[in-house]
This record gives sequence, C-alpha cells and structure tokens, in this order.
Amino acid sequence: MHKRFDDIFSALMLAAAVAVVLAGYWVLSRSIARAAEPVPPCAGQARTRPWEAANIELPEPEAVPAQDEAVPLHIYHPAIPLSAELQTELHNVCAEADVPEALALGVIEVESRFQPDAVSPAGCWGLMQLNPDYFPNSGDPADNLRCGVWHLRSLLERYRDTAAALTAYNAGYDTGSRECARAVLEAAGKWAET
Repeated sequence: MHKRFDDIFSALMLAAAVAVVLAGYWVLSRSIARAAEPVPPCAGQARTRPWEAANIELPEPEAVPAQDEAVPLHIYHPAIPLSAELQTELHNVCAEADVPEALALGVIEVESRFQPDAVSPAGCWGLMQLNPDYFPNSGDPADNLRCGVWHLRSLLERYRDTAAALTAYNAGYDTGSRECARAVLEAAGKWAET
C-alpha cells in the first residue's frame, strides 16, 4: 500500500514539474513576443515617443516660409506629388535625421499614396501613417513628415537592417515578413532615379 502511494506521489510530482516547465516556457515565449511589440502607455502616464525612448533629441522645427516667401526651386521636384512646402520640409528633416530622402518617399508612397489626410482602419494617420497611440494626430502634414522621418531613423538605428526597420515601421515590430519592405525599397529606387 505504501509503495502505491509513493508511485502516485512520484507521478504527481512529475506532472507538477512538467506543468511548471510548460508554464515557464509559455511565460518566456510571451515575454519574447511582447518585447518586440510597441508598449502602449499606461493610463495616466505620459506617452513616450520612439525617439525619446532612444534618447534622440529632435531639433527645433524651422519656421515654415510665409505665403509670400519663395520656396527654393532647387528643392521642388514636379514629379513628387507633394506641395513645394512639404517637399522642402521633407528635404530638411531627411537631412537633419540622416535618412535618405528616396527611402522616406518610398515609405510615403506605400503607406499613404501621398494622401496627407489618409487614415487607415487602425487609425494610423497622414502621409507617413503614424500610430495615434504614439503620435497624436495634429492634422499637420509637415508635423507628420517630421515625426515619421525621425521614427524611421530610430527604427533604422534599432534594427541596423533596412528591411527589418521598414517591416517594423509598417507592422509595429519586425514580423519577419519582407513584403512591405520590398514594396518600399522598390518605390525608393524609383524616387532615387527622379
């Protein structure tokens, strides 16, 4: 009788050990998966923008030229479906952030098809389709460009791989799929030749 209880006790201990190992594996796999996802802010906490989390200081935006001031013609390109003012803003922020202008144009083409008022079903907004959880919608296309280019730079620095950064830009983290990244790089190649 004693042996039977010992066998039952041993079987229960083995089952408990297996359950602990499986639970630990599940917790670890969820932690790894969540580490790659953007962390939404907690209620009542200030939102941390990606460039703030990466300790990147944004330079103060330059004043937008008044209506009667001429926008430099050497920056404006008629093939790019953005106004002269937005092209100037994009040119300046890409230079500041050290992001290739053609790559930013590729992101804009794939994400919004150059529609400044585009809003996705998920609520992402503007030319660069920024997530409103991290980038509240100001309704200003120039602000959207600035935030989007600096966000792209933070992802390029984080992933050190352009395709992974572009995937993370679109999906929120690197899913491993390169479909969107290929589309952006193809569009960027076209804009580089412009």
